[in-house]
Amino acid sequence: MESSWLIDQFDLERGRAVNSYALLEDSLGQVLEALFSSSYNAGSIVISNVVSSRSRYSIIRSIFATKKYYQVLPVWEKFTRCLVSADKQRNKAVHWLRKFETTGAMDRVLRVFLENPVESATASNHYRITGEFLNVSRIYLHDLKNSADYFDLVERALFSFHFWLSFPRLEERLAAQAEFIGSVETMSNRDFLNDIIAIRI
Repeated sequence: MESSWLIDQFDLERGRAVNSYALLEDSLGQVLEALFSSSYNAGSIVISNVVSSRSRYSIIRSIFATKKYYQVLPVWEKFTRCLVSADKQRNKAVHWLRKFETTGAMDRVLRVFLENPVESATASNHYRITGEFLNVSRIYLHDLKNSADYFDLVERALFSFHFWLSFPRLEERLAAQAEFIGSVETMSNRDFLNDIIAIRI
């Protein structure tokens, strides 16, 4: 039955999205590790204890400023926008019912019951209600796949970025990427992330 298959796919994709976001947070901890010049445990402790994502990003920005990594700041500002976008998508993945509600499908389903609760139990209305759910679920399944792919991309970029921060004379190395750094503000998030992964400084 299509509804059973779709729900199974939905659960799988939501699980993949949540796992991908967890790996993203893991790589964020590695960025902190590189900044602290310490073990990974230090970064993971900050990530797990500072619940607010914006506070995490602000802490990292402050460390860059304290270390006078001025060339890195524009890159981190762009990273922050990518991460905020990931956070919003994570919230939709975790609280998927809100997506169902905001499409108006939930209202339509409830209206069928409220208008005539007795007839709502009939086969035709059952299929009508199921159809509403399936239509919304198909759309959201596509969204979940896109979100998981985006989380994977951000995670790979953070992992590459963490290696950047481990390099000696980072500011000198980044000076050779002045054209890239100057263009990050106008780049799309995906182009920026792909370039971070591709660039070898």
